[in-house]
Amino acid sequence: MAGQSTPLICEQREATAGRTPRWFGLKFFNVFGPNEYHKADMMSLVAKNYRRIAAGEPIRLFKSHRPGYADGEQCRDFIYVKDCAAVMLWLLRSAMGSGIFNVGSGHAHNFRELMEAVGLACGVAPDNRICGDATSHPTKLSVFH
Repeated sequence: MAGQSTPLICEQREATAGRTPRWFGLKFFNVFGPNEYHKADMMSLVAKNYRRIAAGEPIRLFKSHRPGYADGEQCRDFIYVKDCAAVMLWLLRSAMGSGIFNVGSGHAHNFRELMEAVGLACGVAPDNRICGDATSHPTKLSVFH
């Protein structure tokens, strides 16, 4: 196998000689999806709260201290992990030049909406409760369990 790869590497090197390689810097927004358990406290809000919502347990949303944002209505851009993978594949296959890109859905949703969507998927209305603020929580997240 190693003997076969050397000519391919040489061919690729000749084909790109004199050209700068393409590169991408990607900033992923609030990604959620399966198999996040190894991330412990850094799991997405969906992963952290799915089982609690399905079990009918309360979800605590932080109180808002900003005018114009009701409690639990602080907004973020949430994106599914498979959509992130699709963006990366598109970049690799496209003629897009090198650069730094944000990867998100392009739409902000609030935490209450997110927990309601998880509840809808579980067939249960989430029991959202307002408590304290993010500064009192060690990780300073906007939702915790």
